[in-house]
Amino acid sequence: MTLLSKTGWEIAGGLTAVAAMGAVAAWMALRKRPSPDELELARRKLLVQNGRLVDGMLLDVCSVNATDGRTLTMEVIHLAPAQKPETLTFTRSQTAKSGGD
Repeated sequence: MTLLSKTGWEIAGGLTAVAAMGAVAAWMALRKRPSPDELELARRKLLVQNGRLVDGMLLDVCSVNATDGRTLTMEVIHLAPAQKPETLTFTRSQTAKSGGD
């Protein structure tokens, strides 16, 4: 036994859909939008977490022994002209592996 006829269910469903769309529209109109400072902070956090994506070409890799016994790897990378015209040099530390492993 149903409490509403087919037409009654259609009306109830339509009213529910209209109420839901109205609630979403009100939320979108009244919500707090992030300020430009908050957007910049979020962008910087994303860059720290994921890093930047750039095109580049590896020009040279060489190993240098540091004064404290570590081996440092220097990588010279040339960025694509569309990004930046300069050449960057990165130094990365490597730990020495023992021969028994």
